[in-house]
Amino acid sequence: MAALATLAGSEWGLGPNANREQFVQFKEAEVSGHAGCNRFFGRYSFDGRAIKIGPLASTRMLCAREVMEAERKWIAMLESARLAEASHKELVLKDEAGTVAGRLQRRDWD
Repeated sequence: MAALATLAGSEWGLGPNANREQFVQFKEAEVSGHAGCNRFFGRYSFDGRAIKIGPLASTRMLCAREVMEAERKWIAMLESARLAEASHKELVLKDEAGTVAGRLQRRDWD
């Protein structure tokens, strides 16, 4: 499958068996979404391979400890991404060392 040149207009989550509350939406240079308890927003850049997300800001609601821990990991995964492999169905985020930080599934794909 061909690689995506842009993420603008797409929405991604962790897959059908994961937390459906967590997702990220990409617009032109802006990113937003839901981390599990709080909504987040910020800026991003993507050139077809290199990606930089954040720093991200979020609302400040308090939820159960396990939800807050999952939220912390979600935000850390997004902000640590430096490389991305994006197809029409999957977005693989990698950190600076090239280690996979997250595999996201496209949620707005028909």
